[in-house]
Amino acid sequence: MGAIFRADGNMLAITPTAAINAGDVVKVSASLVGVAVSSIPANTVGYLNVSGEYDVSITAGTAYGVGDVVPCAAVELDGDATTV
Repeated sequence: MGAIFRADGNMLAITPTAAINAGDVVKVSASLVGVAVSSIPANTVGYLNVSGEYDVSITAGTAYGVGDVVPCAAVELDGDATTV
């Protein structure tokens, strides 16, 4: 049996234990963040976009180059949140 396509890898389904607002940057793990596509009520399946380009607020006067890591505030998933 060959591979069965499940997803293109651009979106990650999650079920957060606390509500997440549309546009929130969400820390899923130490090396993975995503952006909430729409508001996600607590205990409801929702989706994070884990690829793409976004405008984010940065400290005035700070310069970043292409490929630089830009620090930003992220909502951290509760340890009880699940990914689907």
